[in-house]
Amino acid sequence: MSLNRDYNRRRLERYLAVAYGCGIRPVVLLTKSDLSPEKDAAMLEIMSAQPGLTVLLCSNLTGEGLNEIKALIDGKRTVVFVGSSGVGKSTIINGLLGKEVLKTAGIRENDSRGRHTTTHRELFPLEDGGAVIDSPGIRELALDDSDVDEVFEDIADLELECRFNDCTHGNEPGCALKQAIRDGKLDPKRFNSYMKLKAEEEARILRKTTKKFVPLVYNKW
Repeated sequence: MSLNRDYNRRRLERYLAVAYGCGIRPVVLLTKSDLSPEKDAAMLEIMSAQPGLTVLLCSNLTGEGLNEIKALIDGKRTVVFVGSSGVGKSTIINGLLGKEVLKTAGIRENDSRGRHTTTHRELFPLEDGGAVIDSPGIRELALDDSDVDEVFEDIADLELECRFNDCTHGNEPGCALKQAIRDGKLDPKRFNSYMKLKAEEEARILRKTTKKFVPLVYNKW
């Protein structure tokens, strides 16, 4: 995800939920770090919400982050780059390969929209071992497989303190999540994101078992 107007915490939470649900170890790459004076704050914000998550600052201009990515691949892993169009996936892969293999095009700075350069998935073996997969830019990501609780572990733990086991976090008395928001301990936007993704996840599970349409219903702050 690039550190310009494409940066979106809510979209990042969706990516992470899918990665965890598929048993994939996610690593967050924040690209265009050379253009953002708030890059360290963005990195710390993500890490504080998700302790243990690896977050790297990357710059295709300065090469920042490239050695750290190589160390993660460690000559034996296969990694895939996932994100919106134009955030720098293909450019990073060119850097890992040490040559210009993939066509690249940056985000349009007037609206932060990506230009599609990758149109299909392709795997590239690396000289020192391991491999990388380039993928087309993602416009929409459905929760076909996901683990939302892993992304919102703090909220999932806090739910255990609700008065009722079946609390919907709406108007019930003794809702620990709503109280945490009122006390300033839980960001309302993060709460809304959790409720939305959790509702999508539960609807997907019901659809698979009942083979019927399930409406998306959830409470918001």
